[in-house]
Amino acid sequence: MRRWVGKVVARLAGWQAESHIPRHTRKAVVIGAPHTSNWDGVFIVALTWSLGLRLCWLVKQSAYRWPFRRILRFLGAVPVDRRGAKGMVGMVAEQLTQADAVFLALAPEGTREQVTYWRSGFYRIALVAKVPLVLGYLDYGHKRGGLSEPFHPSGDIVADMAHIRAFYEPIQGRHPERMSPVRVRLEDQG
Repeated sequence: MRRWVGKVVARLAGWQAESHIPRHTRKAVVIGAPHTSNWDGVFIVALTWSLGLRLCWLVKQSAYRWPFRRILRFLGAVPVDRRGAKGMVGMVAEQLTQADAVFLALAPEGTREQVTYWRSGFYRIALVAKVPLVLGYLDYGHKRGGLSEPFHPSGDIVADMAHIRAFYEPIQGRHPERMSPVRVRLEDQG
């Protein structure tokens, strides 16, 4: 049902879905970028469903309540308590490690507005959980979106971010003026 809905929505909106994820890939942290519009979530869900993939994404515990709980669960939302003792990275990495199969989508910009730095949680979660990163994208300039081939972060954040930056270079968000530089604060600190 989800796959059919995803294909219909993608086709009606004029989007083409692309995936370079090998079938044997069971877990990954998926970067969702650029994030410049409320429509990004709708299109990425539709495109990934059309590819037969179901993304999970995080929502704060307080938002995961009636009457939204069922809708959020159907769309792939996972509630998290951001005040946990292990911190967000540790808690999410532990859940990823314990899961049989999960593709966790995170928007490192954290907002639809332009920011100076991406949040580095996506990178740290992938490192701690020992899962690959997948670069998810919505290229409004070419009406295509999808998922890159997975790659394991090396621990050298400068080199890994250079790879990520090169990938996102040609990608155009819905609102290009809101696009943030592909850079995390840790690059400048280390």
